[in-house]
Amino acid sequence: EYLSQTIEDFRNFFNTKKEKTPFSLQTVIEESLKIFGTSFNTKNIIIVQNIEDVTIISYKNELKQILINLFKNALDAIKEDGLIMIDSTVNKNEIILKVQDSGTGIPSDVIKRIFEPYFTTKHQSVGTGLGLYMSHEIIDKSFHGTIEVKNNHFNYNFKEYYGACFIITINKEKL
Repeated sequence: EYLSQTIEDFRNFFNTKKEKTPFSLQTVIEESLKIFGTSFNTKNIIIVQNIEDVTIISYKNELKQILINLFKNALDAIKEDGLIMIDSTVNKNEIILKVQDSGTGIPSDVIKRIFEPYFTTKHQSVGTGLGLYMSHEIIDKSFHGTIEVKNNHFNYNFKEYYGACFIITINKEKL
């Protein structure tokens, strides 16, 4: 079902007649996380959410695809006993969504190229190098926003973590 929806979403991305619908940011996050439930449990990955929910009128499945891609990459980066922290803030003009993981971070030579098409650090059988490129394109074209990445230190329960931090900024006025 997920794969069928993914194919349909890629087709719809290029469709000029697609329709925007209202959806909850919290709901999209929950639906995206649900796909990885068993995998997160197997690796003892804790999910921490600090979500300021908001209703967005746009393309729900496209945002869901971005989140699934970010969660999958985080899952790959974390060996075991890790943390994925998801934060969102809403202000007058913007929705800011952060997804950070306690993986090893992204090497400096890789981070510069991470949104390029076909760029991957994974073996051919595992990745195509299109996930982050498509995420970038969807945020830019469908949500009129930006996605950026940096390596970040962060704290949770008095413990310091280090890993990749993806920051999505959506301009509410242009949706």
